[in-house]
Amino acid sequence: KKLAEAKGKAGAAGTDANLRRLIVPGLATWDPAANAAKRLVANEAALLAGDRKGLAPLANALVDARLLTRGRETIEVAHEALLRRQPIAGWLEEQKEGLKLRDDVLREAGEWGEGSRKHAKDLVRRGERLKSALDLRADPGFASALLPAKDYLAACQKVETAARRTVRRTWGAIFTLLVGIIAGLVAFINQATLTEQWFWAMKVRSYVLTAEAEAALKPGVAPFKECADCPEMLIIPAGEFTMGSPETEANRSEDEGPQHKVTIAKPFAVSRLEVTFADWDACVALGGCKNPAADQGWGRGQQPVINVSWSDAQEYVAWISKVTGKSYRLLSEAEWEYVARAGTTTVYSFGDSETELGAYAWFTENSGSQAHPVGEKKANAFGLNDMHGNVWEWVEDCYEGSYEGAPANGSARTSAECSSRVLRGGSWSDILPQFLGSASRFGSSPANRSANIGFRLARTLLHP
Repeated sequence: KKLAEAKGKAGAAGTDANLRRLIVPGLATWDPAANAAKRLVANEAALLAGDRKGLAPLANALVDARLLTRGRETIEVAHEALLRRQPIAGWLEEQKEGLKLRDDVLREAGEWGEGSRKHAKDLVRRGERLKSALDLRADPGFASALLPAKDYLAACQKVETAARRTVRRTWGAIFTLLVGIIAGLVAFINQATLTEQWFWAMKVRSYVLTAEAEAALKPGVAPFKECADCPEMLIIPAGEFTMGSPETEANRSEDEGPQHKVTIAKPFAVSRLEVTFADWDACVALGGCKNPAADQGWGRGQQPVINVSWSDAQEYVAWISKVTGKSYRLLSEAEWEYVARAGTTTVYSFGDSETELGAYAWFTENSGSQAHPVGEKKANAFGLNDMHGNVWEWVEDCYEGSYEGAPANGSARTSAECSSRVLRGGSWSDILPQFLGSASRFGSSPANRSANIGFRLARTLLHP
């Protein structure tokens, strides 16, 4: 009651957003030992400086209500019971990792300031730990809270930059040396490790998204790729759709029902094209994929990789995740249908008429009995090519004969006993157009390798 009254007394400043800015993180911290929030004494002038001046009416109202107490130069929460009240408790729980990190950085900065600033050994923030501190400082809510650590973090960055410069020079020297003596080193150096390091330096490092770049990704923008030989990825928005086909749809299969609502709660990335032989051969060359995958004499390059099993596709997923450090995977079946429909409820992503199918898909009538280079047919509304036809695409799920009990959150349907995995999309060899529909599905052994089977990639986003 007092909190509500104080917010009312503060007038326009008495919003939940301003209450959160005032208390988190300036007047609270998180005690790891007790796993609970605790109050924090703040310098009032610093707390209400700059763009936070507008919080002063709210702070005064909370002091008048005896929810905050004011010292000569300080201000703090009067009692920690306030921190256990909603919505404040929820805000603190949400930001507890940031609060702990803020305290760690300030403690390190204090210890560093008390000692000699010339000793690099005291600059304990390196690599990912330094990055996490800089990311937190970039958060507007924590920027002022970390001002006392400004010099400390700048010194850490300087040491980190110097170390990276040394590493780059070292690698440059190593690569120059290897050009002349590689033949002699083959007998003594793990060639696989050397090749992997070379691939990272030359074909991955400049492509992999930083946390900032990943956080800035939006649906509808240009595709991204995270190595020179990696597939192009598009951002797919979150959303909801009806999975499966209605009982009234002509030529539907029983395994396409019952229809059910599925919610895709977060954006994710999907490869614009089916994985190609160029993509696959990079994995084979670096030892990540064991199956060389026969091309049937149709060529490699931009042809979709074929003759790969579900297990082979998992090897590729593991390899690209390893070399990029990102979470690549197969699509779940629900995700696949969501991106195939691209907002539509019709048989195909372009409508119900089979007469337009040739513009979007390779199938028996136009394929000449073979797969074709990816991306030659029209894309759907999400910008994805070959969602209908060309090659069947493996997804993560175990195959079940109906959608009874299927997840409603877009996750894959798996089990310990999984003798059959799901294929989606139809292929160049399909005579019946309904096999290319958005809801069409097929089950096959995860060991099956066929000239009409390939796959497509998904990637989980860290900052959706």
